Amino acid sequence: MPDPRFFKKSRTYTLREIAEKTGCVIKLEENADREILDVAPLKTATNTEISFLDNLKYKADFRETKAAACFVTEEMVKDSPTGLTCLIT
Repeated sequence: MPDPRFFKKSRTYTLREIAEKTGCVIKLEENADREILDVAPLKTATNTEISFLDNLKYKADFRETKAAACFVTEEMVKDSPTGLTCLIT
């Protein structure tokens, strides 16, 4: 998401690494080794990116996101789209 003219990506991270570094719980453990390339908003995220939901105003975007994973609260897991790996905060 940062402008690549100014910020160089250091490396990819697996969902397991992200969960360990952030203290989150991975809802779909079978996806723990999936690599994440970048961060993106819910509405534009792709299956190689991670996003987050921190405002219920974006619940509709969350339900339709194409992100690989998303940081959410336990209450929002039930609204997640099929295939999305939730990182529960």
